Amino acid sequence: MTAGAIDFSFSGRALTAADEPTLTVKLFARTPFGLASAAAHPGNLNSSDVADFVAPANSVWPDGTPARLILRPKTDSDTHLLARSFPNMADVIDKLRSRPEIPVAVTDQDNAILAEKLAGSLTAMTLLQLQSERLRLSFVTIDGVAPTLDNFESGTYRYGKDIYLVTPSRTSLARDRFIAFLRSEQGRAILRANGGLAAPP
Repeated sequence: MTAGAIDFSFSGRALTAADEPTLTVKLFARTPFGLASAAAHPGNLNSSDVADFVAPANSVWPDGTPARLILRPKTDSDTHLLARSFPNMADVIDKLRSRPEIPVAVTDQDNAILAEKLAGSLTAMTLLQLQSERLRLSFVTIDGVAPTLDNFESGTYRYGKDIYLVTPSRTSLARDRFIAFLRSEQGRAILRANGGLAAPP
């Protein structure tokens, strides 16, 4: 980005001291974050039971289909978010990495493609991705609450992901116009229709 290849990007995490100091990051949106599956009716998991469900190799969905976990890279923002969301998940994820049969999806798109193809899949994902890409996946309800935008906005559904807009220091008229559109009333409406809540200007 600092070399001029791209004008902006979106990130699932805020910048740290180790990142390029010339980059600027601002919170762009928030979206529900949860567990998605190719199973048509994955049902409900209590937040206290999520780790116990994903840990064994013999967990099944309500229709009897085996639950087949998909992991993300160790440094991925979704991995860290999933580990923080549910009790004992960090330890469980670390142990699951030793099982060679569990695939690791490098990108969000790899994750979505694999989750749609894998019968009984179980993976972490945002509502924004599921809706905007029209994925053939269903969310697990957590503690009886579905990760809808209304539930998230009201605070009924507690799990969400922050999306950040990252820009370099150099100016770009086209970029600035596009970002202005994203933050306009029309842009905010499009974001909301696809499962995201725009951050305050």
